[in-house]
Amino acid sequence: MRPIQDMLLIGLSVVMMLIVVVPCSWAWDVATVDSAGVVGYDTSIALDRSGNAHISYTDWTNRDLKYATNASGAWVTTTVDSAGDVGAYTSIALDGLGKAHISYHNIGNLDLKYATNASGAWVTRTVDSVGDVGSDTSIALDGSGKAHISYYDATNGNLKYTTNTSGAWVKTAADSGGNFRTTSIALDGSGKAYISYVDGAYIPFAVPLKYATNASGAWVTRTVDSGGIFICTSIALDSSGNAHISYGGTPNLQGDLSLKYATNSGGGYAGVPNAEASTHGGRSLSASGSVNAVTLLLIPLGAVVALRILRRKR
Repeated sequence: MRPIQDMLLIGLSVVMMLIVVVPCSWAWDVATVDSAGVVGYDTSIALDRSGNAHISYTDWTNRDLKYATNASGAWVTTTVDSAGDVGAYTSIALDGLGKAHISYHNIGNLDLKYATNASGAWVTRTVDSVGDVGSDTSIALDGSGKAHISYYDATNGNLKYTTNTSGAWVKTAADSGGNFRTTSIALDGSGKAYISYVDGAYIPFAVPLKYATNASGAWVTRTVDSGGIFICTSIALDSSGNAHISYGGTPNLQGDLSLKYATNSGGGYAGVPNAEASTHGGRSLSASGSVNAVTLLLIPLGAVVALRILRRKR
């Protein structure tokens, strides 16, 4: 029976070592996509159904909107819009055919612009040109491939929303009387919009995180977190239509920034401070790709098993 036991022990030790060693080979692949001038500001990325990347970004040297994709197997960059000082605050989404739709800001004319290659060639449009509009854009597509864009109207202090679902661009104010920045938009299965954003009207006292939705048919806004100065929001919806928001924040101007998370999946908004210090399931990897404390447990355990086998054979 000893040979069978030895084989079982050897097999167990091999499995333990594989659990540890295989993840250690994971590493980030880093590539320089575009280095022609000062490029790479205001990036936004989306993946098509084949897992290919599509990136919108700003070329600050030429003040252009640019687009890059590796759909052909190699990175190809394209200047989408070079008419004036354009390309800031980019946001990209893909339709079901993998065609790109980009919202962005024309800094020179203070307009909201939109670009798409859905027809096979790039077409750009000015969507809103009334006042100083179009910064802090975010775009999402519904199931029909129609665009929904959130952005800031600095002239009127409005959070604005526009969509071309009717065939023409229709614009509405989702919130008013503030300094609404870093907007992020997501759509539910019915094409209703959910927007996270911050209101900088109260700085330096507070910059609350807010949320707006037209799910009921009319725009409803709520303050999600008012306990600090918040920036850089991003929103996603789960399969039940609950909102999940990541954002940066600090209790005051002297405090350090923390990554925060809020969700209404429990019926109301629950904020999780210092989310960067929390681990939620799965194996954690460090920046070098090495495994967390599980490694420290399994390596010695595998070594003990191997030593026992050697001692028995002696």
